[in-house]
Amino acid sequence: MRYYKAWLFCGMLFLSGCLVTREQLRTGNQSNPPEKSQKTAPVISEEQRRAQEELARQEQEAQMREVLGRVSQLEAQLSKLQEDFKQQSLEKEEWQKRLKVYQEALEQHDLALKGLSQQVAELAALLKKTSEKKKSSSKGSERKKGGPYTQAEEWFKKGEWKKAILSYQKYRELYPKGSKYADATYKIGVCFQELKMYEDAKVFFEEVIAKFPKSREARKAKYRLSHLKKKHK
Repeated sequence: MRYYKAWLFCGMLFLSGCLVTREQLRTGNQSNPPEKSQKTAPVISEEQRRAQEELARQEQEAQMREVLGRVSQLEAQLSKLQEDFKQQSLEKEEWQKRLKVYQEALEQHDLALKGLSQQVAELAALLKKTSEKKKSSSKGSERKKGGPYTQAEEWFKKGEWKKAILSYQKYRELYPKGSKYADATYKIGVCFQELKMYEDAKVFFEEVIAKFPKSREARKAKYRLSHLKKKHK
């Protein structure tokens, strides 16, 4: 009886193990279904193929037109650049011609200026010589016989005070820069002093002192002027 129960227990365990294994196999088969067969490519008709080719051709033509348009734009830009370069070259040549003309004119102007400077120098030298001759001749004419200063000296020595005044004044008018201008002015003052016209004498003495302060005539005029002031105090 004991052996029978043991064998029965072992048989039940074996059957339960087999059942579990089959159940697991069944569950595994359900969780991993067999892969479906790969789909086959759809069949394209002749019309669809032609339509696709036409569409591709149109796209290529559109791309070609776009490329040609860009090429045309580049050609137009290149043509404009060439025209601009040509215009600039012409303008450059024109400016070079003008510059050459200006340079030639400037050279001629420089030559003319040099010639003019030489003429001015020659004229200045001529004027200097003429002025020197004029000065020498005027100095000679100041004291020439019969001149106003010579006549005034003669009248002064003779005591003809009024006539001397007129001759000295004539000399002053003719030779305002003469070498005897200071002497003539001083002696006019002396003549007025001799005529007892002291105020007039004072005017000419003061003129000599003011215009020729370092001259001998100015020293003599100061001396006479001081005596006039003492007499009229």
